[in-house]
Amino acid sequence: MNAAWHRKAWRTSAGVFVVLWGLAGGFAAAAEDEPTPTSQAAPAQTVSLEFTDVPYAFFHWSLPVSERSTPFEKEPEMKSGSVFRGTLQCGRNKTNRLAFAWDQGTGNLYVDLNRNLDLTDDPLGAFASADRRNNAYPTFTNVHLPVATSAGNRSTAMDLNLFGYGNRFFANAGLRSLWLGKVTLDGKQWQVGVLDNPIERGAAGGSRHLLLRPWEDREKPFQMGDGAAPVFGFSTNLFLNGHAFGLVAADAGAGNKAGINLDFTEQHPALGELKLTGQFIQRLALEGSSCLVVLEQPGSVVRVPVGRYTEANVRLGNGGGEAVRDPRFAAKGVKVSETGTAALEVGGPLTNSVSLNRRGRTLVLNYQLVGAGGETYQLVRPGVRKPPEFVAYQGEAKITSGKFEFG
Repeated sequence: MNAAWHRKAWRTSAGVFVVLWGLAGGFAAAAEDEPTPTSQAAPAQTVSLEFTDVPYAFFHWSLPVSERSTPFEKEPEMKSGSVFRGTLQCGRNKTNRLAFAWDQGTGNLYVDLNRNLDLTDDPLGAFASADRRNNAYPTFTNVHLPVATSAGNRSTAMDLNLFGYGNRFFANAGLRSLWLGKVTLDGKQWQVGVLDNPIERGAAGGSRHLLLRPWEDREKPFQMGDGAAPVFGFSTNLFLNGHAFGLVAADAGAGNKAGINLDFTEQHPALGELKLTGQFIQRLALEGSSCLVVLEQPGSVVRVPVGRYTEANVRLGNGGGEAVRDPRFAAKGVKVSETGTAALEVGGPLTNSVSLNRRGRTLVLNYQLVGAGGETYQLVRPGVRKPPEFVAYQGEAKITSGKFEFG
């Protein structure tokens, strides 16, 4: 495939041309439309989800900390003069508070897992920093803490980062546990998961999310909130590749053996026509108040359940390059009705764009990757070896060049 490289130039008041060489050429070639799948929908089924640890942190948040000025009545011997004590709260539920003591000098952390304010009777509550050479900013990996969920208490894996600044203590956590299972829909296998955002408040105290991706992608790490992750707000109505399902997550069992059952029930909602003006869409996810739509490699015209969708998550791919709609900017919405054709301006080709701003004697360049509808995208794992580059000319003379840094 011949790559059509895009470049744009802007002139400053000093007569300097800045040329930005494109990284998006692989998205500029034409693509043939594929029809929306029309095969028979899968029957209703129930999937049992198991609470599972994964070998990476997929969601990060700051843990609220209540500090304590005096030692606990029972705690291990502290070997340094710099000790932080208090309570960590791992979620909005008040039962998720855990007493702790961090011996900063040794890098040891002690957590009151059984919540009796005795830090000496928790053999699994003592943790050593992953890097003993950096006790001031330690990281504790794969720490299991008891967290109250809608299905009961669960030993939840996290990565903890601790640091003290002056007399203040701070803690950040990276979540590594969620409910996972396997489902077959329309003859294709999917990994499906349920997770609760520990810092958002929903009807049950947390904001529930749905993980949905092809089974062959199940080992790939993901990061919530980066635009590339196959994680969406949980909806009781799912429209996947032309097939509609009612979706219900129900607690099953009791106590430590409690789990979550995910029920898929075939539905037949009213559909409307949606035109996608851009190209190279690998995955389109539309989120609304009443339905979640997920389409893989949709054609230029698709049929989806009628309704108003407030957010469109887009993943593009062509020639080995991939990009996702930048989640830092406002999402595009669309309303689909039974009559007429709605239009959603997303997709490629992508164009490299840069804006220039003068700050005193400094020229600031801000880079954006812009889609067909003016929306912005991020390259998926572009790597430090291929960041966007720029060259500046004064007349015909090259005066400087460089690479953009992430920030």
